[in-house]
Amino acid sequence: MKTGFLLIAIVATTMAALTACDDKDNNALDREYTNYTLALQQRYPTATNIEWDIEGIYHVADFYVDHNEMEAWYNGDIRWMMSRTEMGRNLLSVSGIVADAFASGDYGTWSIDDIDFYEKPDRQFYVFDVENPGQPDMLLFYNTDGTMIKAIPDTNGFEITPDTAI
Repeated sequence: MKTGFLLIAIVATTMAALTACDDKDNNALDREYTNYTLALQQRYPTATNIEWDIEGIYHVADFYVDHNEMEAWYNGDIRWMMSRTEMGRNLLSVSGIVADAFASGDYGTWSIDDIDFYEKPDRQFYVFDVENPGQPDMLLFYNTDGTMIKAIPDTNGFEITPDTAI
């Protein structure tokens, strides 16, 4: 009987110690993400449903602004590096000049899978993910003035980060 009580006491003590360590780690993470969240809310004061993740050297927030799904990338110094806004599939979600450039370009008859709008400190651009039966899916990069920057095959795993050359 004493062995059973001793075992229960050891398990309870171990659990309490692990929980205390876990709280310290979570408190440090909470403080860190509080600073990132404050930076995010300065840039996007109406952001809701904020969730943080780490991608390489960046802290990345997934969130919503006015029903638009977004993500914002911050470096280790809590400096904003890039944002992405999901625009959907509809050409009406982009500026007229970009929509016209797409519609009149080489890929204008292709189906739009989705459109994303990117903002970096030094530029803004759209990326159209398009598909056409029998052809490889393509990513089309457009400046906000409608100029096509480039068209590249959409390979699995390709992700635009603050370090991606455009």
